[in-house]
Amino acid sequence: MNNSFVLEHRVRCFNHTLQLSAKTLLRPFNAGFGKANEDGEDVDDLPKVDVDDEDEDEDEDDDPSDADDIDDGVDELDALDHDAREEIMADTATVRDMVTKLRRLAFAIVRSTTIALPAWRRYCKELGLKPRILPRDVVTRWNSTYYMLDFAIKYRAVIDAMTADKSLKLRKFELEMDEWAIAEDLVTVLLQYKNATLFFSQDSASVAAVIPAMDRISNHLNSQTGKAYHPSITAAMKLARKKMDRYYSLTDSSTTYRIAMILHPGMKLEYFRNQKWEEEWIEEAESLVREGYVAGYEKMARDSDTTPMKPSKTKDDSGFTSFGNLSVTSAPRASEIQEYLKLPVENVKDPMKWWVDNQFVYPNLHRMALDYLSIPGKSNLRRVDDY
Repeated sequence: MNNSFVLEHRVRCFNHTLQLSAKTLLRPFNAGFGKANEDGEDVDDLPKVDVDDEDEDEDEDDDPSDADDIDDGVDELDALDHDAREEIMADTATVRDMVTKLRRLAFAIVRSTTIALPAWRRYCKELGLKPRILPRDVVTRWNSTYYMLDFAIKYRAVIDAMTADKSLKLRKFELEMDEWAIAEDLVTVLLQYKNATLFFSQDSASVAAVIPAMDRISNHLNSQTGKAYHPSITAAMKLARKKMDRYYSLTDSSTTYRIAMILHPGMKLEYFRNQKWEEEWIEEAESLVREGYVAGYEKMARDSDTTPMKPSKTKDDSGFTSFGNLSVTSAPRASEIQEYLKLPVENVKDPMKWWVDNQFVYPNLHRMALDYLSIPGKSNLRRVDDY
């Protein structure tokens, strides 16, 4: 394949896109969060409690360096006009308050090693839960917010007991019933990002799955479909979808995404029709894969066949056995791409294996399919724990 960096062949790391969209979702909830002092601690989130010793539990990677923050340079929240931005911040205040309480509670527990931390462990044992520390949120990593909220929901009984204990002086971090419901909503939304990130962190995740994943997450972020989330979360979801749509539009500049999808035997052109793509776009996608096949694979196969086979000598076919020769398939075979597109889609989980199994049916087309379907959906320079 042509490994140039021209726009027509360029693909982007989808895990990077996922991270940018997730951070955009959480942006309104992080106002004032992440302003570090000289010790690297978040000033606005340090609880006003006695500090006995250094933190003894480091469940999360607190490295503030984050090279993945580089994107198109557009902050969806800052891009709004003043009134719209103020409206978003007002609409998301409820979620911001809930998240802030949990962040400060996490710091309060680990920093009070003689009072709150022993009490936390005691309540965990009394309530039949493994004594684990509430993960602390890190502003540079969106998944730390997910882990903190998911953990808090599982340890809700311990948190309620701790904040209700007057002797611990943690009452100000107590979550109301509606705040717990908001936490569950936010975890549900972020879970889509986590699952998508884990999927595309696999070596088998192909670029063919990128656009379907974008469609799935965009539909999930659409407040008009699916579950009715808290209005505060819905407001932030609109920003996250705007970021996802921004990168979705960039896929139109590259032919690679559409060609890979058509060469996936489980999608072909049916995926575009099911998603209600305009017929003109579908025809363009089909033309791209046909032109790519003819120019790069069918033509290459013809050019490499420089020594045509000599016709084999056959016996005289004028005898009585000629009456049994009823074949009418003397016409040359149709194009491989034409035959492939005629067949219905199949339920295929491993398209690479499908093409290897059918390489003798499509001796030329299978080379093109393997070339495109082997393009990863993420950069191989990133690790799963970077997210």
